[in-house]
Amino acid sequence: MIKLLNDLRRDEDGIASVELVLSIPILVWALLSTHVYFDAFKAESLSTRANLTVSDMFSREAEVNDDYITGAHSLLEQLSDGGGAPSLRITSYYFDAGNPDTSSDDEYVLVWSQERGDEYVPHTQASLDAVSHRIPIMSNNDKSFLVETHISYTAPFSIGIGPFIPTKLEGIEFSHFTPIRSRFEGELCYVNSVGLRSCAPVDDD
Repeated sequence: MIKLLNDLRRDEDGIASVELVLSIPILVWALLSTHVYFDAFKAESLSTRANLTVSDMFSREAEVNDDYITGAHSLLEQLSDGGGAPSLRITSYYFDAGNPDTSSDDEYVLVWSQERGDEYVPHTQASLDAVSHRIPIMSNNDKSFLVETHISYTAPFSIGIGPFIPTKLEGIEFSHFTPIRSRFEGELCYVNSVGLRSCAPVDDD
C-alpha cells in the first residue's frame, strides 16, 4: 500500500495537460483584455480627431444652415468608426465686457445654438453661462463659437472577473468641448429654414 502511494506521488504523467488547461483561460483573458483596452484608446482618439475635424470645418465658413449642420453630424458619425450614435452641438456667442458705469457684469452672450443627436439640446443663455468658465478669455465684442461632440463607447468584450472586478469600460462616453474662432470671417452666422440670418450685433465702436 505504501509502495502504491509512493508510486502515485512520483507519477508525473498528465501534469503538462493540467497546467495547460489551467493557463489557457488566463491567456485568453489577457489577450481579450489587451484587445479591449487598445480598442477603447482607439475610440477615444477617433472621437477627439472627429471633433477637431468638424470644428475646423465650421471655422472655415462664414455662415451655415440646417443642411450643413446635418451633414456635419453625418460626417461625425462616419469618423467615429462605428461608435454609439454621436451628438453634435454648435453654439455661436460673443463677449460683452459690460459697462463699468452701470456695474454690468462681463458675459458671453448667446447668438444662436443648434444640435443634432439625442445627447444635447440647444444652449440657452443660462446654460451657456453655466459653462462660461471653460471658455477662453476674450476681448470686448470678440466673436467665437463652441463645438461640442458626444460619442458613447461599449467594449466588444466583458473582461471583468465575475461581479468582483468590473471592466470599467461599460457605458463610456467621450465628450469634447472645443471653443474655436472663424479662420477667415469675423464670425459664424446661421441661416434657418426660412432664410432668417442669425449673427452677432455689429460693433459700432
